[in-house]
Amino acid sequence: MESRHLRDSWAIVAVPVAVAGAWALAAPAAGIYGLALCASILAAWALLRSGGLSRRLREAEAALAREVAERGEIERTLADQKQRLKMVIESEPECVKIHAADGTILDMNPAGLAIIEAKRREDIVGKSAYGYIAPEWRAKYAEMTERVFRGETATLEFRLIARSGMERWMKTHAVPLRDRDGSIWALLGFTRNITDRRNAEEHERQHRIAVARLLRMHSMGEMATTIAHELNQPLTAIINYSRGAIRRLRSAQGSIDEVIDSLEAASSEADRAA
Repeated sequence: MESRHLRDSWAIVAVPVAVAGAWALAAPAAGIYGLALCASILAAWALLRSGGLSRRLREAEAALAREVAERGEIERTLADQKQRLKMVIESEPECVKIHAADGTILDMNPAGLAIIEAKRREDIVGKSAYGYIAPEWRAKYAEMTERVFRGETATLEFRLIARSGMERWMKTHAVPLRDRDGSIWALLGFTRNITDRRNAEEHERQHRIAVARLLRMHSMGEMATTIAHELNQPLTAIINYSRGAIRRLRSAQGSIDEVIDSLEAASSEADRAA
């Protein structure tokens, strides 16, 4: 549209310029006036052309201003989103931590600081997370970290040792953090204190063990009662047969065969009890 406007402007001044030039050639006496007229017309054309350039320049400046405004709006939106994300992380009741592949802590929210019993970020940032993990769980935690830096998500329950030495059970859900080119630069972990749950589970386990022990003791008691009952009958018979044989021997009233029969019966009951 702009080039068509310039072509139209040139067409408007082209005819007078041609007429003035012809007049200057045809009338030498008036040549100087013709040249002056040509110069005036060319100056007018130059003004028209410079006006078109100025308009294009103004349009370019306006487009640049719009682009700058749009970029500024995007930057403000990103800043607002970053601020809201920071507020969410700061107010999160569970531990949110970021650490490098070697376990170096890069950041942690106030909830995480409270779990470790640190007062300031400076107390833990730059230090290794493995210093707060129970020794028997460090290999498992390192394995989880390697998985995350391979691009996986992972979950792990482990024991944590706070700065005071108090032990707590933790459950962490870890995901990889990527930069613009997709490279993983950190681990983002959401960690929950599950000490109460693990203590309840341990209490329940101990309760089940105690109940099983009581059941075994009850079963043993029932078995002992059954055995005692089964033994009581032959033992009672042995006692009765033995006492009968003794009475016959002392009173000399019974025959020797009766005494022998009583002793044989007692021996039979003893075999049964055995």
